[in-house]
Amino acid sequence: MQSADSDAVWLMQGWLFTYDPFWRPTQMKALLHSVPLGKLIVLDLYAEVKPIWATSKQFYGIPYIWCMLHNFAGNVEMYGVLDAVGSGPVEARTSENSTMVGVGMSMEGIEQNPVVYDLMSEMAFQHRPVDVKAWIDLYSRRRYGRFVQPMQDAWNILYHTIYNCTDGRL
Repeated sequence: MQSADSDAVWLMQGWLFTYDPFWRPTQMKALLHSVPLGKLIVLDLYAEVKPIWATSKQFYGIPYIWCMLHNFAGNVEMYGVLDAVGSGPVEARTSENSTMVGVGMSMEGIEQNPVVYDLMSEMAFQHRPVDVKAWIDLYSRRRYGRFVQPMQDAWNILYHTIYNCTDGRL
């Protein structure tokens, strides 16, 4: 790539590091450091559930993007981890020796669970973890154009159940 474009940067999915026991610290570091610094960015694809940055010493100094995967294979279901989405990118960005350079969405399907994507879209601009309960209240008002108590109550039930699934399953 460098011979064709000296400004080219590799984007590499970090997924392989979590599902193959071969990738121990020595192997991971060797692969990541085989590319000149500044010419590789790792996508931490499923960071809302299994953040690799936290167990790899920030990808051993290589820049990475905190990504929310959220949807596998275009499955349509009501699901989310709003608390993790509302705090994870900020935690990663403000952690010691952070090499995080951005946030992203790497979903495998669209047009489902807009509340999850709305919150994630805001995370690029957040400097502190989001108070998700307060955010849900505002989301409900934005969505319906005014305060409607039954809708507010329904969104709070959804937030405390299906939109805060913490068991790591889809």
